[in-house]
Amino acid sequence: MRKVSVLLLVLVVLVITACQDQSTSERVRESSSKRATNNETEQITTENESSSEVVVAPVEEEPVYLDETNYSGDELEIIQLINARIRYLWEEDEQQYLQLFQEQSGVSSIPSYKIKNVMFTSDLTIKEQRTLYEGLVFLEEVRDDGRESLSMYVFTKIKDEGDSARWKFAGID
Repeated sequence: MRKVSVLLLVLVVLVITACQDQSTSERVRESSSKRATNNETEQITTENESSSEVVVAPVEEEPVYLDETNYSGDELEIIQLINARIRYLWEEDEQQYLQLFQEQSGVSSIPSYKIKNVMFTSDLTIKEQRTLYEGLVFLEEVRDDGRESLSMYVFTKIKDEGDSARWKFAGID
């Protein structure tokens, strides 16, 4: 739906641009030409400042979240936790982001990058320990700058917290 909206916006801009006064279009083209003199350039700039221009801001891509439909129970909670991390990074919501981590994790700030996409490179494993449950998965992250990195996500769920226990990140390496 977003792609259709962007496509329609681009189409509207193109129609508006095509409908401009022909002489104005020619002057704009001349201004970008290296052959235009300083006087001609100043005249074109003055005339363009008085006309209304449509400025189209670049559209940020939305991140791709993990599909939650094939999971249930603890696995679903972990997938939702990963998706929440992606969302809070994208929204730059440091307060919510930090709440996803165990206090002992050592995470004290939100990273400067955003994640566009993640892909599993291993199965999600959950093991029961004496005082907690531990989850582990390897994911390939595609960041907003196009870089890819392999990350190990470690999750814990504290047994002593009973029914209120929730999965949280213990660390991401």
